[in-house]
Amino acid sequence: MSEAMRITKAYQPRLVMSADQSLQFRGKVVEFLIHREWVGENLDFTPTEKYKLLKRISSRETSEMAAVLEAYRWDEYRRIKKLI
Repeated sequence: MSEAMRITKAYQPRLVMSADQSLQFRGKVVEFLIHREWVGENLDFTPTEKYKLLKRISSRETSEMAAVLEAYRWDEYRRIKKLI
């Protein structure tokens, strides 16, 4: 099972997404996993720079999930994101 599928599956019981939403959600997860991987592998960044970039990526991911999820699901996503 891919990392994106595992993450989506972990959110599903709490967000109860439709099949279409689940696919869109997983697509966003893939997009941001790629960003995180790039930052992690980039030797040009100091640990502090990596931390700041990863925080920005996480914030952007949260914001972009608003386009995938209804407001009440997005609120729940934001609430449980740090737990998953």
